[in-house]
Amino acid sequence: MIYIVDDNSIPFLAGVSLSYISPQNQADLFDILQENESFKIDMKKAELLREFSVDNQLARKSISDILAGVAVKKRNRASLPVQSIKIKGKILSKYFKPEQKPEEIEAAIIEALELYTAQKNNKER
Repeated sequence: MIYIVDDNSIPFLAGVSLSYISPQNQADLFDILQENESFKIDMKKAELLREFSVDNQLARKSISDILAGVAVKKRNRASLPVQSIKIKGKILSKYFKPEQKPEEIEAAIIEALELYTAQKNNKER
C-alpha cells in the first residue's frame, strides 16, 4: 500500500487511514484497484473503508461498492457531533455588553450551560 501513496495514486492522508485496515483487506483493495483503474480513492472513501473495517463489514464486495460509490454507511445521528449554531446579536445583546470579546461571551455561555446542566441533573435525581 505504501508504494501507491509514494507514486501519488492515492492521497497521503487517505493512505494513513487505509493503514488501519487489515493486511488482507489492504491486499483485496490493491487487487480491486488493479482490476478497475477507474476506481479512485479519496479521503472520504478511505475513511469509509476504515469504518467498515472497524465494524468487521469489510469484504471484497464492500470494498468494491465503496470504491464504486455505491456503499455509503448511514451514520447513527447520536454518533455525530453536535452541529454549530449561531445566536443572533439581538439575543446576545440582552446579556452581554458590546465591548465584550467573543472569547468572554463564549466562556460565559459555557459556564451558564455547565450550571444549567448540573442543576438539571440534580433535579432528575
